[in-house]
This record gives sequence, structure tokens and C-alpha cells, in this order.
Amino acid sequence: MGFSPGIKVLLGFAPDTDDKIVKKDWDRRTKQVCKPCWELKYCPYGPLVEQFPLVPSTRQETLEHNEFLKKQLAKGVYDEQRRKFFEEEVKNFNPRDYPEKLSQEQLERGCTKYGHMCPVFFLNEPFTETKERRKIRKVYTL
Repeated sequence: MGFSPGIKVLLGFAPDTDDKIVKKDWDRRTKQVCKPCWELKYCPYGPLVEQFPLVPSTRQETLEHNEFLKKQLAKGVYDEQRRKFFEEEVKNFNPRDYPEKLSQEQLERGCTKYGHMCPVFFLNEPFTETKERRKIRKVYTL
């Protein structure tokens, strides 16, 4: 599982920290995390989840999106501000920055409704949506 520089920073690491170090810490923090939606059958975070990072895209998805942007730029469909932004995105695109496929672990951390990573993986607490408490150590990550 690779970690983007942005996720590393959110977890308190330098952007260039080795993925193995970040993964070991991430696994320790989230060992017994339970997504609230698993118990409630809905997302209690609602739109707040949109403030958290997206689950990474696969290499194929990003290749397709980059080709889409090239076609849209060629058609001239964007205003000047968006055009400059997307031209920069296309120029700096590197497919090696994206995984070939996502692990089951990465997929499970995503919100099925909003697509972002569930806040519970960043701010886990020993509370649960049921009467029982989770058996985890309190870890503050942000």
C-alpha cells in the first residue's frame, strides 16, 4: 500500500517518509478501527467526510482521466483559470505515482457513499455506535 505525500503529512510524517514506516504506524493506529457505517448502515459523518482525502485512483483510472483532460483542453472547453490548472495537471502527470490496483484494505477505508477515506481512520476513538466500547488504545493523529 503506497501513501501519497498528502496522506503522509496528515498522519504527521514528512512527505518523503518511506511507505513502510508510514504503513507500520497506520496499521498500529487502525488495528481495531470499526467504520460507523458498518454498524449503523449509514454514514454519520455526512458531508464532513468530503474534507478527508480521496481513496487513491488506480493507474488505469488516472491514465483515462489524463486522456480525457487532454481531449477537453484540445476542445477549449475550460475557462482560463481551469485551463491553466488542467494544463499543469497534464504536464506533471506521472502514471508511476499511482498504484496498478488498490488493496482490499485501501478499498475498505473508503466511504461507499462519498468516496473519501473514512474519518475514523484518522480520528479513531474507543466509542462505538452500539452499547459496547471498542477495545483500542486512544491515538490522536491530527
